[in-house]
Amino acid sequence: MTRTPLVTVCVPTYNRAGYLRQCLDSILAQTVDAFELLVLDNASTDDTPEVVRHLADPRVRCVRHPENLGQIPNVNRGLELARGEFVCVCHDDDVWAPRFLERQLEVMRRHPSVALSHTAVWLCTEEGVARGVHRVSARDYLLNGREAFLRYLAFGHDVVFSTTMVRRACYQQAGPFDARYLCADFDMWLRLSLQGDVAYVAKPLAGYRVHGASASSGMTAVRWFQEYFEIFDRAVALGAPQLPELPALAGRLRARAKRFQARRARIEAAACLAAGHDAAAQEYLDAAARLDRSLPSSLATGALRLCRNAAGRSVLSGIKAVRRRVRSATSDKRQATVTQ
Repeated sequence: MTRTPLVTVCVPTYNRAGYLRQCLDSILAQTVDAFELLVLDNASTDDTPEVVRHLADPRVRCVRHPENLGQIPNVNRGLELARGEFVCVCHDDDVWAPRFLERQLEVMRRHPSVALSHTAVWLCTEEGVARGVHRVSARDYLLNGREAFLRYLAFGHDVVFSTTMVRRACYQQAGPFDARYLCADFDMWLRLSLQGDVAYVAKPLAGYRVHGASASSGMTAVRWFQEYFEIFDRAVALGAPQLPELPALAGRLRARAKRFQARRARIEAAACLAAGHDAAAQEYLDAAARLDRSLPSSLATGALRLCRNAAGRSVLSGIKAVRRRVRSATSDKRQATVTQ
């Protein structure tokens, strides 16, 4: 490809040949063709090179590293090589609907203030069977960057990486993903919200594959929540020059974040119980107790098992309650239709 592409699509991959072909086919089937596709092969030892070689598409460029850089540095390498005005990163086991780029570009062109746009997703099994749709909101919205920043601090984020489109200039201003964090995306969305507004498309335009081999599956509850509040403190320091009132708000935001994350930990514990993972459930319950001291620090194994039958029902109701609370953080009057 010689002409400058409008969009750069990065697909970082490592030993996912079985999923990669479906991912790449979905990207190459887009209704918009003004893009380059960078496949960032992190020294795979499977058939990944053959999968890419057989595509024979001039929009595709494979960058194969002689040794594994690590997941986050591999993503950063893609951002360094990107030439498009807009950048998308799609995980190698996820897929896009044919109009993903078209709809995202509509958002970016209509709203020049937007730094980050993301969409709803359909959730898939490891075999690629759709099992449901995950939405942040029932409607499209445009969120002021300042509000998005404060919301992410208090309630975390609900952005699925493979659904994002970001202005490359905003990535450049924000800096690279921080490889110290497994939840480096949370850190990045906070930094990007200081660069511009955040848009959301309520139509599911990507498929997110849920399985045990996800990047976050190795994270313990202790590490996740430790990272969360390290990123929180870093973001407060970073955002203070743009938001002079932030230092005065930080205490209340942190207290709210602790309560919210304690609730999240309890929901995760219930999910672990439903799956019969008592040790993991106990870890989440301990994390919840550290975040909210009004909660018991532990439960007997027998009590955990007694709860298991009811856990499946409580997970769903708990998740719905959390989503309602997150949505209520942004008033209806601040929501606007992004796309038709």
